[in-house]
Order: sequence, then structure tokens, then C-alpha cells
Amino acid sequence: MSGKTQKYQATIQIGVWKRGEIWEAVWFSPNQEEIRPHFTRTEEFLTGWLIQHFGMQKRPLRFNYIVSLLPNHIWCKTLILPQVLNAQECEQQITAIIEKELPLPLDQLWFDYRSEMLKQGMKLEISVVIQETAKDWLEQYAPLSVSVLDNTAHAVFRAFRYLKPEMPKNTLYLYHDENFCLALQESAQEFHVLQQQNMPAEQLVRRFTERYQTEIEQICIYRRTADSEQNLELPKSAVKNHHVFANAVYLSTELPFIALGNALWRTDLHQHTIKNG
Repeated sequence: MSGKTQKYQATIQIGVWKRGEIWEAVWFSPNQEEIRPHFTRTEEFLTGWLIQHFGMQKRPLRFNYIVSLLPNHIWCKTLILPQVLNAQECEQQITAIIEKELPLPLDQLWFDYRSEMLKQGMKLEISVVIQETAKDWLEQYAPLSVSVLDNTAHAVFRAFRYLKPEMPKNTLYLYHDENFCLALQESAQEFHVLQQQNMPAEQLVRRFTERYQTEIEQICIYRRTADSEQNLELPKSAVKNHHVFANAVYLSTELPFIALGNALWRTDLHQHTIKNG
């Protein structure tokens, strides 16, 4: 053993999303009296910006970067098991299903899973991505050393739940930006996801209900606009022009939405790091 005293290295989990040449990042500062999110949008390389931002810290820092992949690149399956499995048994069950249902060998895939205890047994949500697809996606974040690659659908859902925790069960969440839109709903049995290109909210809801035949108790909408990024309410003209619902809950925030969801990774306490096949 070395006789030198090891300095404590604090770790900050940072959610990252890239829009063109703009780096968006969200993180939480646990050392403050009130834990709240901080964020930046910058064209500088993110690590350099963060080192400069945290340069006055007395103790060294380590950054865990969390990014996410769009759900149309991810194969998902939900299992309801009558018994509770430990981590090793979960992985054995998952690898057996992947080998049975997917045509590619396991060493060409990465997988992740979420587990949730039920009144009887447990629920496993499996996510699988082709390694080459994931590596191609991660190239846009180079040379950032990414710790976790998550599902953007899960990140968006976490951001909604963080900003609107009072929403009832069976709420349908709609996310829109200039590139794609997502419809998300978590039921007791399954996590439903629909990704589309730009599509009016009414059409997105109609397509979602046709596919999943599910009950919707409430609709919550976030549309990324210049106004929403400034934490302003959507103007009435925008509501009219985008055919949104008069009885829906509209969400606006200055925080980068997907980066926020990435920063909240594992806060539900039943997620696991991505596994190399």
C-alpha cells in the first residue's frame, strides 16, 4: 500500500444531448442545501467547459457522462415473471431470450434492462442495440468518454415525471422537437413508445391509441421551441397552429429536456448499466 493519502474524488453525473454543434448538459449539485439541476448550452467541447466551470472546486472531480439513443434503434421486450430473480438470473434469462428472438449473435449486441418488483414476481424491460449502431451514434459525442448509453424514450419519460410528478397514472406524454416526436405511456404491464417524424399532436395520439389500444387518463405535452427554452408559456397562436388539445397539460422549461432526462438516469433505482454481450 502507498503511504500517500488519497484525495476524495467527487463524481458528478452529467446528462448530455447534442443538437448539431451545440452541447447541452444538465447536472445536479448535491453539496447545496437544495438539490436542483444546473445546465449549459455551449459550442465549446463540453469537458473543457466543465473543467473551467468547476475550476474553483477544492477537491478533484470525476464526470460520468450519460447520453441516450433514439428508440427506433432499440429492440425492446417486457417480461412479467412470477418469481423474483437476482441479477445473475436476470442476465441469464435475458441472454436466452435475445439468442432466441434476434438473428444476430450476442457478441454483436449490447443490452440493458430495468427491473421492477411487483406484488407477485417482477417485471423486466429489456433493451437491445446493435453494437455498430451504438458506436456510430456515439461518434457524434467524441472525444467525450461516455459512461452510459440510455434509451431516449426513458430519458424523456424521466424528464416529464421530474417536472410534472403530480400527473396521474396512464398519462400519455408527448414530446416534440424539430427532428422527431415521441408518445410515451407507462402502464402496470408495459412501457409503450411511439416515435415519429414531425407530426401534429392529434395525429400522434390517434396513431398511438390505434397501435396500443390503451386508456389515456391525461395528456401532457412538451414542444421544444425558442419560447419553451426561455421558460415562457406557449403563445395561443402556437397552440392553434399545432392542433394541440385544449384539455392537455402543457409543459415549458428552460432546461434542455433530453439532457435533463439523461442526468436523471438511475434515479428510479431499478436501472442497470449497459452490458457488453
